[in-house]
Amino acid sequence: MVLSWNLEITNERLPVIASLTDGMTIGFGESATLSVSAANTGVTYQWFLNGVALAGAQSSVWNIVNATVEDVGIYYVRVQLGTREILSRPVPVQINRTDGTVVRTARATDKFGELIPVTGVVVEQAGQVSESRKLVKGGTSRSGDRYRAAGTSRGYTGTQVFTTYSSGSEPDEPTIDGTPGGASAWFAWQAPINGTLHINTDGSDFDTLLGVYTGDGSSFESLKLVASDNNSGIDGRDSAVRFPAAAGTTYYIAVDGVGGASGRVVLNYNLGDPPAIVDPPQSQLVQTGSSVVFSASHTGTETLQYQWRFNGVKITGATNWYLVIENAQATKAGSYSVKISNPVDTVTSPSAQLTLLSATINISAQPQNQTVPEGATAQLEVIASGSPALAYQWRFDGLPLTGETNATLQIPDASAEHEGLYSVLLTDANGSRESAMASLTVSRGPVINSSPTSQLVPLHGNATLSVGALGGQPLRYQWQRNGQDLVGATNDTLVIADFQGANEGSYRAVVNNSTGSAISGNAVLAVQGSPRILASGPNPDGSFRLQLVVAPNTTYTLEASENLVDWRQIAQVSSPSWLLIFDDPNASLHPICFYRFR
Repeated sequence: MVLSWNLEITNERLPVIASLTDGMTIGFGESATLSVSAANTGVTYQWFLNGVALAGAQSSVWNIVNATVEDVGIYYVRVQLGTREILSRPVPVQINRTDGTVVRTARATDKFGELIPVTGVVVEQAGQVSESRKLVKGGTSRSGDRYRAAGTSRGYTGTQVFTTYSSGSEPDEPTIDGTPGGASAWFAWQAPINGTLHINTDGSDFDTLLGVYTGDGSSFESLKLVASDNNSGIDGRDSAVRFPAAAGTTYYIAVDGVGGASGRVVLNYNLGDPPAIVDPPQSQLVQTGSSVVFSASHTGTETLQYQWRFNGVKITGATNWYLVIENAQATKAGSYSVKISNPVDTVTSPSAQLTLLSATINISAQPQNQTVPEGATAQLEVIASGSPALAYQWRFDGLPLTGETNATLQIPDASAEHEGLYSVLLTDANGSRESAMASLTVSRGPVINSSPTSQLVPLHGNATLSVGALGGQPLRYQWQRNGQDLVGATNDTLVIADFQGANEGSYRAVVNNSTGSAISGNAVLAVQGSPRILASGPNPDGSFRLQLVVAPNTTYTLEASENLVDWRQIAQVSSPSWLLIFDDPNASLHPICFYRFR
């Protein structure tokens, strides 16, 4: 190493800083004043934030008004006397919010050693930098006492906003999540209770790394990794971790930048699980004068707080997990909800309606159960009287139907989605009354979803055919052979015992219900044996159909004759299965025709 310098003899004096504001932690929206004084006269000033000169900041005072994250960073002031100038020590300004308050001792620092607890205090003399601000890992004050420069934060939910501008990394500092950094800052937090701790850097303005450690805090070697992350935050560059925290344990939180990036850090933490509504309060219809209890089943980390509301307005003293309304009167009818809070978050339940029964409403005819064919119009009706007049609100499965406010409810083009329970809520000047429930069933025509399959049956064996169908119940079945009903064959399965040649033919099922009918596909049944013509007959278009029992994947010559002497070839045919169906389009050209195949 070569060290060189030039000594300049001059009568000019360097400016001397007599006092300077200490670094501070403030709250969102607060105001703060940074000030400097010089031991000289005739000096000028220029304030800087994160290395950038602040416009209009040429006095000894810089005011922060209504603090936001934009005001966070490293401030310093240049003091100039003639051609000579000096720069002040850094003045870090951070923002804290902990459980709705400001912890002014909470501070992130770029030196891990500054998180070490202290037993003594060092006083800064005018124009000097205190030892506390020069502390490195394991450092001591001039008196030999150990001290801290950054306080440990405690709380359930909080945010610390700081900058890593001008930060570096220390020897032996751990690499976070296996990704090189180079501009780290450290923050200490102690858990007040056992719970799940959520930490993230959402809202930071650079690509962050996040690591959380435990240990005695004496050195990097004492640290044990708890959790780390890169890019699991909300924007893909922020970081987030979650782990079980133990009461009384101090967690050392490191924030670094990928590849040495630096910038503004928004460090957020929440201890515990937020409240969540499992079962909201339920709407109730009660007699006037009755007692009513609303409650909401919920989860969340204690301590939970409750506030019930009526028509959106807080109910004084209603701060339990349940709400009791004694002697319910018309003035109590309305909408009820509960807001549940813990230090992590707040949630409000859906509203439940309290409706009082009217003694002056008389229902003379209730809505009746109905079954209608699919596509038809269903109509439900109530006949009632009240004082002075009635208002109607139809409901479907307990939920109000928009716009259905007449005594009659019509449902055109009924389908499966309209099936359910219907009722009507009647209201007069004295309260409400709900009608009886009426069920609507939509009968759908049958639909075949599986047809019987063709089979070769051993002589004297059993043949079994089945059909699958969907539709409005009850479904009725009728099996047919060659288009004729089979007596007693009225189940979805047909069994033919002792199968013989007389049983051969084309089988199908006809399925009916009150709405319509459907016919399955045809299934051909034949006795196992040599190739032969199984059945034949004309088609509606004039062609002639032949059903042949064949050997699979074998080619046959099909011939026709008008006199059984002169035979002509009409086709070569084959089939991958035992059943081959052939339609002769020229059969109508001959008054008589015989067929054979070989």
